[in-house]
Amino acid sequence: MPFEAVAETLLKGGIAPRHVRRYVRELDDHLDDLTAQQRDAGYDGEDAGIRARARLGSDPELAQAML
Repeated sequence: MPFEAVAETLLKGGIAPRHVRRYVRELDDHLDDLTAQQRDAGYDGEDAGIRARARLGSDPELAQAML
């Protein structure tokens, strides 16, 4: 799971598991969309994924946004 560290941080921070699951699903969807955008921009598989993940933000930033 690409956002396991985010989920763990949120659970430790007291966020309800159902909210964590929903947030992680949304992050997965956003990452898929960003990866597709990067592919459309001409980047191949791994490059597109790396660029998309960078655009989404780091795990600490994503966790802090929810906390």
